Amino acid sequence: MRNNDARIVDALERFTVELPSWGFANTGTRFGKFLQPAAAVTIEEKFSDAGHVHALTGACPTLALHVLWDVPDGAGGAAEIDRLSALYGVRAGSINPNLFQDQQYKFGSFGNPEAGVSLIRSDPKIRDVNLNHRSCTIELDGDDADVQRLLRQLAAADCGLVSFAEKEPTLEDVFMMVTKGLVT
Repeated sequence: MRNNDARIVDALERFTVELPSWGFANTGTRFGKFLQPAAAVTIEEKFSDAGHVHALTGACPTLALHVLWDVPDGAGGAAEIDRLSALYGVRAGSINPNLFQDQQYKFGSFGNPEAGVSLIRSDPKIRDVNLNHRSCTIELDGDDADVQRLLRQLAAADCGLVSFAEKEPTLEDVFMMVTKGLVT
């Protein structure tokens, strides 16, 4: 029994929770916004609040960020994120793209009548998607085999394929370079 106690204590000491930055701000749904007194408005206020939670719990060392809301300057905001991380003792965690806010998602992603939307959004290797009625840009986190698999699926779904190109580095790419991949 003592051996199990030590394993449980060890697991609890290693347990961490990543805090979502949007949890410190005014939140809501498509039906309304829920205002809170003293809600964080700036990214610095979100880091400050997360730092307080981590100081109290010792179990929340990272803050998940939303690209467009928390770092509107893109890669240009990386130095500010580093400064806030050092100042408040909380590292930047997951970088979430702002998917599903474009008009093509008004019918959702799984039951969407637009060809390929449900297929693309269900692929776990896809990090970002930009669709319009004439084109689709996909950022895939994978290797050549993943690209080939996705192309076969899109062709089978009768999605027109025209061209491919290398991408410019995203904020997430810059983040992974800055943190040397130590934070996931």
